[in-house]
Amino acid sequence: MDVMEKLKGHKEEIDRRLSKYFNEKVEHAVKESESISYANEMAENIREFNLRGGKRLRPSLIVEAYRCVGGSDMDAIYDACLAIETMEGFLLIHDDIMDKDELRRGGKTVHKIYREWFQERIRGSDEEAKDFGNNIAICAGDIVETMGPELIVKSNFPADLRLRAIEEYALISRYTGYGQVLDIIVGNLPIEKVEEKQVLTVHKFKTSIYSVMGPLKLGTILGNGSDEHMGKMMEFGEPLGIAFQIQDDLLGMYGDVKKLGKAADSDIKEGKRTLLTVNAYKNATPGQRERIKKTLGNRNASKEEIQELRDIVKETGSYDYSKKMAIDLANKAVKSMKDYEFPNAEGKEYLLGIADYLIKRDF
Repeated sequence: MDVMEKLKGHKEEIDRRLSKYFNEKVEHAVKESESISYANEMAENIREFNLRGGKRLRPSLIVEAYRCVGGSDMDAIYDACLAIETMEGFLLIHDDIMDKDELRRGGKTVHKIYREWFQERIRGSDEEAKDFGNNIAICAGDIVETMGPELIVKSNFPADLRLRAIEEYALISRYTGYGQVLDIIVGNLPIEKVEEKQVLTVHKFKTSIYSVMGPLKLGTILGNGSDEHMGKMMEFGEPLGIAFQIQDDLLGMYGDVKKLGKAADSDIKEGKRTLLTVNAYKNATPGQRERIKKTLGNRNASKEEIQELRDIVKETGSYDYSKKMAIDLANKAVKSMKDYEFPNAEGKEYLLGIADYLIKRDF
């Protein structure tokens, strides 16, 4: 199986359905805009943000987990899988505010769009524009958050399966929220006090659950898979999800901005505590530690300082350590599923192929 070609096919179908869904939301907002004068503009900005780029990997995992356990109603599962994309939409909108990012998937973040909106139409101070942009973006994220349960409710599955899927959707969202809280707390600790175990816990709750484990659970639930099927999916999904985030951190420090759709130095300037930086600090010389502290979390860090930090991460062996851990975790995931027989072998083949893809993404 050509996994990338299969993912491309999923993306085309998911994009088509997402576009139809968000077009309907814009039309509905137009009808409501007599009483809410800016609803239409908000709906259009939400549509543009959610349709902007993205490989649609998470919904593809829902579709293929569903197929893996014997599901066959492709029209229904494609409708339901959109819920994880709207979840990602609201999480990214809120995450961008907290991280103070201005670029997402090659376009402006929602809070930046409304900060500029304020400056053009109301013309207050920069601080007022910042608060306005953040507040409106929080509202935008809240609006998108309502869409996931709606998409599941309206999908053509038996009521009991939809109910279980909505319950799981809520758990995914909640655990991801806990992961974000932990990420913020860890991100504010002095780097010398951050332990590898804390970083991996953040990876599990903030990324693995909503990026891999959650989609696999939703697909298995809607496919009415057995408890054994679910257990095998989780045995596969947890290490793969953590590997996904470690690889994402590698991309965040060494990736190409054109491929990332965001600044390649944003993780450094935000001061993110990753395996890369935590283990680099642990193994660094006193002089290197001082340079790490000076640069990590410094939004005014120069290009030279940022490159120096990247060099230190490699010199201390932290780059190789993180890369090896990602590969080992992905291999652990593959091994857990390789010899297990699911009702649909093609679905399993896709999931195994995705495990390989996740740790070989381009820089």
